[in-house]
Amino acid sequence: MKDRIVLSHKTQNKPVVRLYCDGLQAAGFRPWLDAQEMHAGDSPDEGIIRAFKESCAVVFFLTPEFKVDKFLKDEIRYAKVEEREKGDRFRLISLMVPQNGKPGTANVPDLLKPYLRIEKASHLASLTEIIKALPVRLGASRWKTEPEEPDAALKRIKGKIITPADNNTVSPGRCRVSGVVAMETYNQQALYLFTGEADRFWPSARIVPNPEGHWHGEVNLGRSYSTGTIRFVAVDSNLAEYIEVYRSQAGYMKHSGMVIPRFPAGLDRIRVRVSLPKK
Repeated sequence: MKDRIVLSHKTQNKPVVRLYCDGLQAAGFRPWLDAQEMHAGDSPDEGIIRAFKESCAVVFFLTPEFKVDKFLKDEIRYAKVEEREKGDRFRLISLMVPQNGKPGTANVPDLLKPYLRIEKASHLASLTEIIKALPVRLGASRWKTEPEEPDAALKRIKGKIITPADNNTVSPGRCRVSGVVAMETYNQQALYLFTGEADRFWPSARIVPNPEGHWHGEVNLGRSYSTGTIRFVAVDSNLAEYIEVYRSQAGYMKHSGMVIPRFPAGLDRIRVRVSLPKK
């Protein structure tokens, strides 16, 4: 995603890295700080790999006590993969963290020497250089009181539910759903299956398409209504995190629905008949 930035750092440097994280967020970017942003059930490697895939840049925070270890080598490798795939739309940045009003000093790992290095005497100057080095520019200014428009990138994604087909009859309870997303339009936005109506949805499954764009998931249509609506939607990262937290707290379909703070971009919608037993 264009405005995501990985902040790679050692635990002991987290307090100063949080300052940069806050500054980037205030400027409109969405930095990825650490494992707190991983999805439930992710392994550390899975979470970090996803972070790099969803980002436009990585900033490595280098300090005098900085040492190269397996984790750093892995992160540099992930970053280089993204650079090869995204070209000039991904940037590797090494920041020599300022120390006591002077430019920072550190042994720059050989793997990072070919890439941009920032050496400034203050955190403000360093943050400014990071923003200038990013391969993205943010959109037109708008008043904070204005409603936010759905991301245009979401609208470009094209996807379809294939099975069950619209108006099919299905058994009540858990229903297998499959479909396809056009990979030429897919931009790594989060994809979900929902059930529900106009303004209240039940998030049922997160969708991960394979390299050909095919995906499958499962929804719970319940045993109380003779019809059900299944939606295949794309959402932005903030909404995806909201949904995952809600699902983890509420459990699988054991709640009365949720109000989505920003309407997701619908890719496809079908209505199915549920074959309820006769009373």
